[in-house]
Amino acid sequence: MHGLRIHGYVDRHYRDRDSGKDEQIEIIVIRCPIARRQGRQYTRRLLPEFLIPRCRIRLDHVAEASALGSEDRRTERVCWVLGCIDPRTAGRHLRCFEQAAGCVASELSARRAMSPELGDLPCQTPDSSVLSRLERLYRAEVEAHARLGGRAAVLPSLRYLLQAAMREKYLRPPSTSASARRRPP
Repeated sequence: MHGLRIHGYVDRHYRDRDSGKDEQIEIIVIRCPIARRQGRQYTRRLLPEFLIPRCRIRLDHVAEASALGSEDRRTERVCWVLGCIDPRTAGRHLRCFEQAAGCVASELSARRAMSPELGDLPCQTPDSSVLSRLERLYRAEVEAHARLGGRAAVLPSLRYLLQAAMREKYLRPPSTSASARRRPP
């Protein structure tokens, strides 16, 4: 561990699903002097666990929409839960969330498989949701972490793991579609 310094505060917006308007909060930007000396990115924004990086839709709302049963997964219901209007937006966020949850679940499964002495993998059924499987794997990892005692690093929250995985999903190169390119006269 090394010291971090507060670099500043920036405004961040997220969508309120009840009003349909954007709410504003302030988040902390930290500065890492070691990363700066190494020529790497040295500022980071510390997001609360309910936000998705580079997105106004809340992570807890996406998790809630993902946990809806098939009868409740109608377009209008999912759009209301997420606080969006366009069903394509809702579908994209659900796909991104399920891919990120799958990545985190794979990583947690691999960690559990590498140390079988710390406990078994939880029982999974094919009909369980991605989020419930992920929560069971995370609980197994927390229990394994507790068995290690004080020798292991502190585990981050499950939401922070999902945030990190979703960050990769939302980092896309700029669009090169026909509408984004310059057209000849």
